[in-house]
Amino acid sequence: MCLSVDNCCCCFSLELGSKIIGILYTFLAVCAILVYAPLAAMGDLPQSRLIFYVTLSLLAFVEVFIGGLLIHGSFKRKPQLMWPWLVLAWWKGLVLVVLTVAGMVLLTFSRNIDTIAEASAVISVYFVYSALLLYFAVVVNSRRQELVLENYWANKHMLQHAKTQYYYV
Repeated sequence: MCLSVDNCCCCFSLELGSKIIGILYTFLAVCAILVYAPLAAMGDLPQSRLIFYVTLSLLAFVEVFIGGLLIHGSFKRKPQLMWPWLVLAWWKGLVLVVLTVAGMVLLTFSRNIDTIAEASAVISVYFVYSALLLYFAVVVNSRRQELVLENYWANKHMLQHAKTQYYYV
């Protein structure tokens, strides 16, 4: 994760940006639970669609937990709590990019105009979502790096001015 930015969306600080991203991400995960869990609870669905809705509901539940870790880490200035969200965001973003490319390739072989229109809209939305998710991961990682450096310099300053001398080994 070598990409780094100085601010979020050209106008917010990284601190505020990571807090907004955490709250927005967790809110969207809760909305996904509210959409997919009732659909999964319906009994008159085909087996494949039921498995799909249950999987999305469980993934959204995990995203709520990990989004809560990001919120807690952002507000309490704990960079180690931002790692789970970063890992999830990078993997989810990369998987969505691969799926959108695969969807576009498979769409070229389709002959049905209605399917092409519907699928191209979904593919476009997922591509924009993956690009935003990857950008948000860069913002959160930049904030995490800031916090790590702040902690390093604070610890080094505290050790230099302690009454007992500590030496790095």
